[in-house]
Amino acid sequence: QASDSNFVISCDDDLILYLPRQASLIIEKVAGDANLQALKGQIKLGSLSGDLSLNDVQITSLDSASGDVTLRNVGTNELGIVDGDMNLRTGHGDCSAVSINGDASLRDVEGNVNLKNVGGSLYLRNVRGSVDAVVSGDAVLNLEPLSGCEYRILAGDDLLLHLPVNVNVELHLATTDEEGESIHVD
Repeated sequence: QASDSNFVISCDDDLILYLPRQASLIIEKVAGDANLQALKGQIKLGSLSGDLSLNDVQITSLDSASGDVTLRNVGTNELGIVDGDMNLRTGHGDCSAVSINGDASLRDVEGNVNLKNVGGSLYLRNVRGSVDAVVSGDAVLNLEPLSGCEYRILAGDDLLLHLPVNVNVELHLATTDEEGESIHVD
């Protein structure tokens, strides 16, 4: 169904679309997995009842996914609720998520990272922007801090931070554990 420059497509089974790279796309609902690649226009996703895989896309927003979310070579991403794990490799913009119920792994991100709630563990490597994250499990961070960036991570379990040998940073470390847990700096 077409009107002006918009097209409405619905499907009860598998759907494969080939679109111009600059096309913008709105997907209201997917009852299964979704795989999107090589799109430079804005992508808005509603609810997915499976896994989501994005490769070589620019601007994406997602309301919810009941499975895992895998992002590769992407631009700016705004994620809502992800019931599974989130894996990001090579991000060229900011990445935010309201809730990731599994683990979150981010590597080679050129923008800021804002994760409001990670239910599992968080793994970060080579993030070139500020980081703000709340993690229920462990947080494993391999960072090379940049001037002007702030890194705020609240971990429910262990926090392991790897920094370069000759780094110049100011650390504010605190524990709220009432069982006398301690902070170790090597």
